[in-house]
Amino acid sequence: MALDTLTITVDAGASGQTDLRNLKTQYGDGYAQMSGDGINNNVKSWNITKAGPMSEVGPLRDFLDAHQGYIGFYWTPPNGVQGVYYAEQYNETAKHGSEMTLQTTLHQKFLPA
Repeated sequence: MALDTLTITVDAGASGQTDLRNLKTQYGDGYAQMSGDGINNNVKSWNITKAGPMSEVGPLRDFLDAHQGYIGFYWTPPNGVQGVYYAEQYNETAKHGSEMTLQTTLHQKFLPA
């Protein structure tokens, strides 16, 4: 299945987080044994916001709804490295008139080789 690409421009100020997943066993004498959790243990997520009139915010909401919280899509974060992401939820805030703000977190997703 071909993946869609999220091309909607989001507002400046997106913030990213990297989770370095590890497996760790702590022993009683203070010794710990650690290893990476799988081959994709460096996982990115990005908090993004889109604000403006519904004509600008609505397409992002429709895109996220179409991907149902689990279907991956291509997205290029501010660091310029495209990856596959998904969004499990989003928050909407009504502002003045038809102004809206949509906030969501895009989580990196890894596809089988």
